[in-house]
Amino acid sequence: MERMKAARNVAIVLAIAAAVYVVFGTGGGRGTRTFESALWVAFGRYSLFGTLAESSVLKVDPGSGLVVGRIDANLRVDHLLAADTSIWAGSGRTLKRMNPRTMVIEATIPTAKATSLLADGDSIWLASLDDEVVQRTDLRTNRVAATYFVGRFPRDVVANKGTVWVTAGVTRKALVRLAP
Repeated sequence: MERMKAARNVAIVLAIAAAVYVVFGTGGGRGTRTFESALWVAFGRYSLFGTLAESSVLKVDPGSGLVVGRIDANLRVDHLLAADTSIWAGSGRTLKRMNPRTMVIEATIPTAKATSLLADGDSIWLASLDDEVVQRTDLRTNRVAATYFVGRFPRDVVANKGTVWVTAGVTRKALVRLAP
């Protein structure tokens, strides 16, 4: 009995540790999107053998702290992003678009392996350290619209007024400007 209780407590601690990526929903205001005024959390539960047993994106009511919705992601979520009235989950070479109102996956998009993600108006920008590229995903078509080779080790991506900046290099000493 004590072993089962201890195993359950370890599973709870591991589940809490796995809930790392958080996106706050925003309400009203100029230039903001409404995401049901919720807290979005990526949750993964692993078996004792280290395999993924469950992976979900949870919708949490920030007032009560209760889970009020769940989307089964069917993949380990490495990145979570709110953009264009959708929740975006990235893992490996996949980007999933999730509807926060209907709680379903609307699109699954094959991509390069994401190191970082950024939303900018009508695009999702993805930097891939492994593939040494930056990709732009069009939010209207749910497809990768462009792939840019920016040199070795692109890590972070930032966009401002139609220009995209990418840090690159082993020590991030290179700054690459894209003008899509």
